[in-house]
Amino acid sequence: FLFLEILMANPVPSLDCSSFITDPHLKIDAILANYASTNYSQTVLYRNAISSFSKDIQQCSQQWDKLPDSMQRSLDRLFTAYFDQTDIQVDLDQDSMDEDTASFKIIITGSVTQDGIGYEIGKVLQITNTQFSSVTDFSLGNSQYA
Repeated sequence: FLFLEILMANPVPSLDCSSFITDPHLKIDAILANYASTNYSQTVLYRNAISSFSKDIQQCSQQWDKLPDSMQRSLDRLFTAYFDQTDIQVDLDQDSMDEDTASFKIIITGSVTQDGIGYEIGKVLQITNTQFSSVTDFSLGNSQYA
């Protein structure tokens, strides 16, 4: 008998009644939502292992050109835990930068692979006063979260 090993990507745990998220598109959104909402200091036990937008913002405060690299490391860590392969790119939209209000746009592009199938990521994060104000899926052109 020949047994084939099937790689199964990890499901994303949900904090609501939906249990575990297995649909790749929903997993992408859930990972980004968790990254946006997690406060890295909410746990002492895992403090240095937490990837969160608030941590990246704090570490790059007033040095916004360093934020994309910090976010990319965090998102790579998060996506790698839940997908078989990842290729994430994070860029700062310099034209949207308003340093007086710490408002700007971050563009996240790339792809993830689950069970041999690739899924594209295309998000624009609007940051206002160092907080998420909206996330737009530019492949669909509609606002996902506001």
